[in-house]
Amino acid sequence: MKFMVMVHHDETKLPALSAEERARVPREHGAYSAELRAAGVYVAGNRLQPGGKARRFRQRDGKRLLIDGPHIETREVIGGYYLIECKDEAEALAWAARCPMWDCDVLEVRPIWDMTNVDAVAG
Repeated sequence: MKFMVMVHHDETKLPALSAEERARVPREHGAYSAELRAAGVYVAGNRLQPGGKARRFRQRDGKRLLIDGPHIETREVIGGYYLIECKDEAEALAWAARCPMWDCDVLEVRPIWDMTNVDAVAG
């Protein structure tokens, strides 16, 4: 079963991190990724560019509009993600609990909806 572990953080708090804390970010996430790979649960993962680089589409009255910026009702944005494959939710939560975090982070773990047989479901 696949799970998305999304790392949300408040980008306004990131500049307040010390240089030492900022240097820890890639080092700790690199070590965590290596652990996931060694355990055979790692599928994919990446750090995302800042939320200000995001573009969103919104549909209104049958028209699709492109909107610059994250424009969401929170300061927290998804800063990165891990896609992992685990036997069940308990295992996914155990792995997510080991993910590096800082005071401005929130982790969200969500099961992936398997769309492999989407044609069979739609038909």
